[in-house]
Amino acid sequence: MAKKSVVSVLKTSPETYMNDYKKLMHLAGYKKWIKKSYETILKLNLSWSLFYPACSTPPWQLDAVLKTLTDDGYENLIPVENKTVVTNPWKGAKQNKWLPVLGKYGLRFTPLTGVEWVNYKPKGEMLALDELFQGTHKIPKIFMNKNVIHLPTQKTHGH
Repeated sequence: MAKKSVVSVLKTSPETYMNDYKKLMHLAGYKKWIKKSYETILKLNLSWSLFYPACSTPPWQLDAVLKTLTDDGYENLIPVENKTVVTNPWKGAKQNKWLPVLGKYGLRFTPLTGVEWVNYKPKGEMLALDELFQGTHKIPKIFMNKNVIHLPTQKTHGH
């Protein structure tokens, strides 16, 4: 039987967002799946190098998730993001105000443009990826044997 995803939704405000993100992560039961014994990749989301609300990982989301993780005893956190045809990871990290947040937690930003990518064979059947990539899946080598938390966005696009 397939495992089902957990979706948690809360109404939030500028005054309560830090505690709301913590509550969301705990409602989702993230500690059951994200083991402290592994390093944890924080996959940020950059749709545009410029800051546009509801488009890329906002700095307050990053701050609240990092605070929750560190308060819950997680160490070895690795924030990353890749390049697309419309983004530059360093420009995005700067213009989306990620760098001051990462600095607050003593973390370095790792653009995936500067890391090794390796072939990866998925352990299960891929419904569309095998056809799309003809069986040649590549992932960043730093993702191997690590937790990955992918920070969501509402993903409004301007293109």
